[in-house]
Amino acid sequence: ACASPNSLSLDRVDLYDAERQRRIPIVIYGADDAPRPLAIISPGYGAAPDAYSFLASHLAARGYVVAAIQHDLEGDEAPASSGDI
Repeated sequence: ACASPNSLSLDRVDLYDAERQRRIPIVIYGADDAPRPLAIISPGYGAAPDAYSFLASHLAARGYVVAAIQHDLEGDEAPASSGDI
């Protein structure tokens, strides 16, 4: 049985990376008190954590808790595109 995408919980949380002194934005779909399998969506550099919300909602409606992470933040240096990368 699938839950309605409109009935799923959606939480935005910031973890903190003390070594790099930066926040890590994460969107969590479908979390509740029941134990459920976890799916992680890693949209990659330049994409917001909700870039694949259609996929996250689909998985959450089918019984997964889905965590989507944002890799880069405003003000981060652009990744190297040449040289020793």
